[in-house]
This record gives sequence, C-alpha cells and structure tokens, in this order.
Amino acid sequence: MAVLLAACGNTEQTRVKSIAQGTELTGNALESPTGSRNGGLLFAQATFAGNSGKLTMDMDLRFRIGVPTRLEESIYIWNQGDRVLRGAIREVSSTFLADNRDRPAS
Repeated sequence: MAVLLAACGNTEQTRVKSIAQGTELTGNALESPTGSRNGGLLFAQATFAGNSGKLTMDMDLRFRIGVPTRLEESIYIWNQGDRVLRGAIREVSSTFLADNRDRPAS
C-alpha cells in the first residue's frame, strides 16, 4: 500500500490515499504533524488516527530539498487493531513551501 500526505500543516486539507487502489482512506484525522529541517534535508513525522483512536497510521518521511524536492526513505506503520501493516511510502509529487528566512534546524 502506498500513501499520500498532503498539506501537513492544515488538517482540513490533509488526506491519506491508497495509490494502488486509487481510493482515499476516510475517517482518519491528522493528530500530530512534526518535522525539522537540517540544511537540504527535511524530516517529518505524522500520526493519523481514526475509529476513536483504535486505528493509527504513523508515517516517517525524509525529503531532500532541491529542484525538484524528492521524498526519500519513507515508511508507514498502520495499526488496524487486529493487524499491523508496514510499507514504503511512494512519492507522486512534492512541493516544498517554506519561509527561507528562518534558520534551518540543527
């Protein structure tokens, strides 16, 4: 299963989509987006929860910022209560929107 994460900072626009099946996974809410930038790398983590917290999906993402920005070495762990799925996250496209006046994270 591949997933898509869009608009980490805006939970109303964030969605998880099965690329293989072409369907959105509904009923999941972005619980805790976090991340840090170190030079040309952006590390991000996101946790989605659904069904009263019984279903969770954790995503660890690493982006190489450049032209173009690329997703690298990213995985998901989807706890469905009775089973746990793990897999790679595949990039469809990446857009890096940042205020470059801020210092990169150390």
